[in-house]
Amino acid sequence: MKDLIQQVLEIEEQADAIVKEAEADARKITEAARKEARKIVEDGRAEASSKSHEAVETATAKAKAEREARIEAARAQADDVAKVAPEALQRAAEMAVAAVLGREQDA
Repeated sequence: MKDLIQQVLEIEEQADAIVKEAEADARKITEAARKEARKIVEDGRAEASSKSHEAVETATAKAKAEREARIEAARAQADDVAKVAPEALQRAAEMAVAAVLGREQDA
C-alpha cells in the first residue's frame, strides 16, 4: 500500500511537471505568435507607407509635367500674339492714316 501511495505521489509530481512544461511552451508559442503579428503589422505599415510615397511621387511628377505643358502652351500662344501684334498694329495705323486722309482701304 505504501508503494502504491508512493507511486501515486510520483505520478502527481510527473503530471505537475508536465503541466508546468506545457504552460511554459504555451507562453513561448503565444509570445512567438505576438511577435509574428507585430511583424506583419509593421510590414503592412511599411508597405502602405511606401505605396503612399510612390503615389505622391507619381502625382507630383504628373502635376509637374502638366504644369510644364501648360506653361509651354502659354508661351506658344504668347509668341503667336507677339508675332501677330506688330502686323495688326501696322494695319491699324495704316487704316487710321487712311481715315484721317479720307481714303478707304481694304479691311
